[in-house]
Amino acid sequence: MSRAQIEQVLAILIEARDTGDAATIANQFAPDGVFRVSGTKLLGPLTAEHHGRAAIQTAVTHLVETWDFSALPVQSIHVDGAFAYGFRKGTVRHIPTNTRMPFELVDRIKFQDGQIVEFVEFFDTYGVERLTRTPG
Repeated sequence: MSRAQIEQVLAILIEARDTGDAATIANQFAPDGVFRVSGTKLLGPLTAEHHGRAAIQTAVTHLVETWDFSALPVQSIHVDGAFAYGFRKGTVRHIPTNTRMPFELVDRIKFQDGQIVEFVEFFDTYGVERLTRTPG
């Protein structure tokens, strides 16, 4: 897969994430692709591995219904062979509470045969957990 092809898929992902289009995101994955947020398993569903397009679409749907990334612009994208790395920095909004917080994230995406086979997202899972924790 060429750098231009990888960048084209990344542009589709970014647009789909910003508009909340979970189906388009899931369709960029190989049928047996994996999506996960890096972090301790103590955070439950937030850091669970999601295997296959249907599970990925469900996970991404939950993310886009919970988090507004529209003020989190891409700062840089790097392509190295079959891997792409993206860095975003800005503000996210927790939709259920309408709370905003400064945010940075890095995505590590592995491609094979024109599709994503593994997507790992790195961000401050502790801060997210604290923001979304139910008091009590």
